[in-house]
Amino acid sequence: MEAQKIYTDLNGINKDLYPIKNVISSLQKFIDKYNDIEGLPTLEENDIQELIRTPKTLFVRKLTNGESFVVGGLTITDDKVFELVEKPNGVLELIEELNNELNSSAHLNILNWIHNLRIVNGKDLIISPAVVKSIEESNTIYLDTEKKQEVYDLLVNIADSLNKLNEHKSIHPENFFENCIKLNSSRKFSIIPQFLKYIK
Repeated sequence: MEAQKIYTDLNGINKDLYPIKNVISSLQKFIDKYNDIEGLPTLEENDIQELIRTPKTLFVRKLTNGESFVVGGLTITDDKVFELVEKPNGVLELIEELNNELNSSAHLNILNWIHNLRIVNGKDLIISPAVVKSIEESNTIYLDTEKKQEVYDLLVNIADSLNKLNEHKSIHPENFFENCIKLNSSRKFSIIPQFLKYIK
């Protein structure tokens, strides 16, 4: 059968997105500071992980157009190239601030969620659309089998009947299964007839 969406848990979606949004709040300032430094190429969509985890590698790649440096047949490491290459004003300060952020109590949370982030237009940090879609799907209920449809229809009928019973002032919903309905030894539900005495 064709899947039918019957429920989306908006609170669940917001709860799942909340920690990722907190990481964005912590890291957006570093994107802004990168863009304030003159002479740096525009950040690309997936640069955020490298900027946070290995900023020297990112800056070497950006400042050298991704070229490798080989001397005597040996490739010079990114750390060594970083020492040698001319760096725009503000790069060292930005790296120091990034290191301080990762050395703070929030660093584990940042590293846990950073793979879910993307950079848009070289300046805005967002949650990956694929991650948002995945979270929305995990908090959405579908009727996609005949069995689910059958159970759902039965529960809707039960809920409608309970709502009608709730209109009787003599019935208190919190005591319904104690006073009105019982489960017998055969695991079958049946009414408690004595309760009808109290219906006016």
